[in-house]
Amino acid sequence: VGFASSKTFLKSCLMVGTLNLASGYNAVFSRDSGNAGTNPVLTNCYYFGTYECCMEDGGTFNEAPQAEESKLADGTICYALNGAPDAFNWNQTIGTDPYPVPNSIGHKPVYVTAHLNCAGQVKGDASYSNEGPANVEQDEHNFYNGTCLDCGATDTSFAQQDENGFYLISNPDQLVWFSNFVNTGNKTACAKLEEDINLSEVANFPMIGSGSTNSFCGTFDGQGHTISGLHIESMTGDSGMFGLIGAGCVIKNCIFDSTCYISGGAHTGLVGATDGSAGEAYLTNLGYEGNCDGSQNTGALFGCNMNSAPSVFIDNCYSTGVINSSAEGGVLAGYCNAGRINNCWSNAQINADGY
Repeated sequence: VGFASSKTFLKSCLMVGTLNLASGYNAVFSRDSGNAGTNPVLTNCYYFGTYECCMEDGGTFNEAPQAEESKLADGTICYALNGAPDAFNWNQTIGTDPYPVPNSIGHKPVYVTAHLNCAGQVKGDASYSNEGPANVEQDEHNFYNGTCLDCGATDTSFAQQDENGFYLISNPDQLVWFSNFVNTGNKTACAKLEEDINLSEVANFPMIGSGSTNSFCGTFDGQGHTISGLHIESMTGDSGMFGLIGAGCVIKNCIFDSTCYISGGAHTGLVGATDGSAGEAYLTNLGYEGNCDGSQNTGALFGCNMNSAPSVFIDNCYSTGVINSSAEGGVLAGYCNAGRINNCWSNAQINADGY
């Protein structure tokens, strides 16, 4: 891909061709823009061969592991691209095909004999053949407070759901679990607070909606409860209790008291940034009373409306405390280019340098 940006995902791809690009911005899989929250994401991709790529300044570049020729031929990469013993999107007649192909016409499925860890990845030695079925033993998950200590998978039974599918959050462990649950591919999950939550024992709260593939698009309803002791210190952009949000997100009915503190790079606030998706997001009946430190685009409630999408509607909210921003800082929002701010107030102190 010559240029990829704005929510582009490359997953389970294999590059075995020739790439000779002596100048300009380029890479084996894609050049991206370097803009926070909009970079293309490579997952489970591989390449084989020698490539001449000139990586001049001006952007960041996503790369993938280089496959060994022997593993390309013996079925190892074919199995890795499929990702599971019972998945057969990629096929390869071992001994005939020099590399796997994403179709079954004239090519055989690859089966594995191996011990797998709890995430389904090969653990130790493995053999591959075209004779099925697969012969595997797999480790059990090692759950602690609803999250597997070995692979990061989440136990969906750790928090109960109501009749509408909302996870009911009553303690700090369940709130941390909910963040991990969202960040492992469940971006539309919804939660309600059943009690006030004190996060003072959580050293650095894991942001809900962390990374461009897991922007939070569900509903978080505080039901009038208060969160205290929230502490986030991040060296990156898109930092907040809700790092990235997308279209359909609703965050409402919650107070974050004066013991809360959020620190990050560009795009920092209770909500760090939007993901650029088309639609609307809503922040309603929220109060942020703590301090917030960030670089460009920092606000108590909201950092940056990336690419002006989705439109962000902030209603019946307030902020107090101190907001520090190097540029484009605000007591409510840093950069809000599409949406509405309605019936809101603040007596916060804003310290901003630059424009």
